[in-house]
Formats: sequence, structure tokens, C-alpha cells
Amino acid sequence: MIAIRKKIFSLTVTMLLLSSCSQEVLIQESVKITPINQITKILGGNNIYEHDYSFDNSISEQEACKTAEKELKQQQIVNQCGVQDIESVSVLTIFNNDEQFYNFMRERITGEIKLFNKQGEWTIDRITPNRLKCTVKAKIEVVCHPRDTSFAPLFADSITLNKRNFIEGDQLKIEVESENNLYFYLFQYSPDLTNTKNDKKNFVRLFPNQLDADNYFKKGTYKIPSNNKYDLLLTLDANEISTNELIVALALRKGVPFKRAMTFANFNKILSGIKLVDRREAHIPYSVTKR
Repeated sequence: MIAIRKKIFSLTVTMLLLSSCSQEVLIQESVKITPINQITKILGGNNIYEHDYSFDNSISEQEACKTAEKELKQQQIVNQCGVQDIESVSVLTIFNNDEQFYNFMRERITGEIKLFNKQGEWTIDRITPNRLKCTVKAKIEVVCHPRDTSFAPLFADSITLNKRNFIEGDQLKIEVESENNLYFYLFQYSPDLTNTKNDKKNFVRLFPNQLDADNYFKKGTYKIPSNNKYDLLLTLDANEISTNELIVALALRKGVPFKRAMTFANFNKILSGIKLVDRREAHIPYSVTKR
């Protein structure tokens, strides 16, 4: 857990931004590449495509056909625009002996749907006594995102933490080497909190903050904290011996008003709405051990 400690002359006030309740947490990094599904068929030109989605009685026909539509859209973006192979981070958490696996970012796409006109109604066919198939047919036009690599091309390599293995009470200091103009954001991610009731807000914005608000970086080197008004302190709950968490750094072409604290789902929803050409991410794991 990271606390912003505000400096007020000789008086020190600690403001805790996140209360973590992790037990044992293991962080692993992996590479995720979106697979290309070849089921989609083109029907006689005119940008009309068909997709079959098989399902069983565990889901409704309406739910299955909506999934078929979603897959058809995703497949045409991949087929027409290709797949951008980007490293993403997956997190394996062990909480009360319960293993759960989380992918950081939603599917990375290189285009978007410009037109989707369904051709007729959904068709439901029974394949076997326990398997059905929904067939969706639609006219689709796709717009591919330009493959602009000029924006922060080595962003993940330009973020440096002063440590990776902290002792409780240590200060977190970060250095950023900005290659071009960008809006910079820094988040703390505690994956274990997604295991608790109501999907607690486990993404906390560390920067910009109320004491350090200017996050527009031009080409150059920047340090966080950038002033002497506050420190970023690594802390543990009273019952914790150690914890493993992640720093998520984000570079954007345009500023986005992220809330101070967000759920895993809300953060992903905001991020997936920003085009790949307009964003770069870096994921940096770290640990905190009791002093």
C-alpha cells in the first residue's frame, strides 16, 4: 500500500489512499496475443459476413447470439486491420488459498466498427441434443487505426523506480524519461482487493494528485514526487508481513479525468475506450516487507 504523506512545515500528516488486505500474492508477467478466429465467412462480397457461435443450455439463445455478434465484430477488426502484438501483464493472486487469474487490459484492437447492419434475424440450429448454434449475418465496414509508433515508442523502458523490493516506511521515487509531449499518470494496483466483496476500488491514482497536479510532460526527465510538498510512503496493514503490488504508468496524447480510486472493471473500461495510437502503458511489480 502507498500513502501520500503531506509536508506542512514541521507537522506531518499521513493520508492513506488505499487500504490493502492481501495475504499471499504472487505476481507473474505474461505476453498475451489475441488469437484470430477463422470461422467468419464472407458471403458474395458487399462486405457481408457470417459467423457461427455454438453453445449449450447453460446460456440463453439471446445471450449466445449477442456473443456471436460481438465475436463477428472483433474478428473482422482483426482480419482487416491485423493484430498488434503488445506485451501485457497478467496477475495471479493467491488469497485465502483461492487462486484467481486477472488480465490487465482488455483485448487490444487496431481498428473499430464503422458500420454494422444485421442481415435478417438470428438463426438457431441444433447441432447435437445438447449443443446449439447461432448464426449471425451482417454487413460490416471497419476503420483501421493508423500504426503510429512515434508516440512514446519506448515508454515501458523509460519508467524507473528507486527500488523493487521495499521495506515498510521506505519512500517510493519514480523517474520518467519523456520522449515527446504526453500526459502522464501513475496508479497503484492491488490485485488482491478484487477477491473481496463488491469488487473494491483497487486502482488508486498516485499522480497527478492534489499536491502535484501538473502531469503534462514535454521531452525531458521528470521525477515523482516533483516537489517537496509530499512523500510517497510504502506501508503495510497491521496484520501484514509482506505484500506484492503493481505500479501502472500511463502515457496519453490527451488528458483524461481519472478518479482518485477505481475498481478493476472501471479502470479497464476507461482504458479500452482510448485508441492504441493514443496511449502507452508500463506495469512494474514491486514488494513491501515488514521492517
